[in-house]
Amino acid sequence: MKKYFVYILAAVAIALGLTACHKVAEYEPGQPDVEGCYGVYFPSQAGTGYHIFSPAEEPVAEITVKRTLSKGAIDVPYVATTSDDAAFALGKIHFDDGQEETTLEIDFSKSEIAKTYSLSVSILDEQYASKYNNVAASFDFSFMRVEYQYFLNPKTQEPAIFTFDQPWWGETATARIKYYEIDGVRYCQTETLAHFYEGEYEGYGFFGTGTPEDYAELNFVWYTDKTDIDGNQLVQLPMQRAMYVNGAERYMFDYIAFLRDWKGQNLDWVKEALSGDYPYGYYDGNGGFFFYVYAYVSLEGNGYSVDDIDFYGIADGFTRVDYSIEAELDYAVEGVLPVYFEVGADVKEIRFA
Repeated sequence: MKKYFVYILAAVAIALGLTACHKVAEYEPGQPDVEGCYGVYFPSQAGTGYHIFSPAEEPVAEITVKRTLSKGAIDVPYVATTSDDAAFALGKIHFDDGQEETTLEIDFSKSEIAKTYSLSVSILDEQYASKYNNVAASFDFSFMRVEYQYFLNPKTQEPAIFTFDQPWWGETATARIKYYEIDGVRYCQTETLAHFYEGEYEGYGFFGTGTPEDYAELNFVWYTDKTDIDGNQLVQLPMQRAMYVNGAERYMFDYIAFLRDWKGQNLDWVKEALSGDYPYGYYDGNGGFFFYVYAYVSLEGNGYSVDDIDFYGIADGFTRVDYSIEAELDYAVEGVLPVYFEVGADVKEIRFA
């Protein structure tokens, strides 16, 4: 034990000796901002990032610009990098004397339909942008202009009215469906017209139960050129925030999107849907959209998930038949096994042995 104790002391002495010989680099402060720096920056805002525009919308975006030193009238130099210079016309960043906030106008009226464009803007001149601001002196902006169409009632050629039914939550809604199409793929969004909820848990419907701010419209991808073995066209439900109500954030997706977009698994959505290994949504070709839903709910810091809470939307103007049959077994009593059937509206008779 004594010998072991001596070794420890020796190790400590060596460590102290090494510490005494080590030179600590002196702290050198960074160069300050140039005198009179205006501190121009782009605050966080919805105008930046990625956007979808319809031809009916004005092809102009306005980006808010602010500065910390408002003294003097200035024009702020900036550098712009675009995916296609011909598609953009950029305005000036100008501040009047004493003005703290202005806008940069982006005109993209020369852009084409169904093509993605991108723009990056940076303020590099140190007289205008501070090196020490905790806000950005640059932003990215990208967009696509699309031509929205409505899913039509085949009899009237007017936008069809869909009735959505979600039995798990005890909820129905009426809505139109609009979409834009690129290479046979339709990117769809609902436009809710009315909502009815009669469930046990107030505020838990997919379409919300209060003001329009409580819910979000349904977004899904409709593959018109991809069909399963039954001839149904595939419908993908990407991960999306469904609503926020009663303190709960609700996200929904189909199971493949849950594994891919939430769990990070490397899955090809169409390939996995066609494999038959995972449930998925589909359009039946006769006015009916059917969704397989996997939901995640975040409530007061706790999360839970619910799967197999399917819902569907049926459009008016289509002639539909309902040959569905569901059988349920009861408990056997004295050797007799009761069987109960729930049948669709067009099933006239059931016979079984």
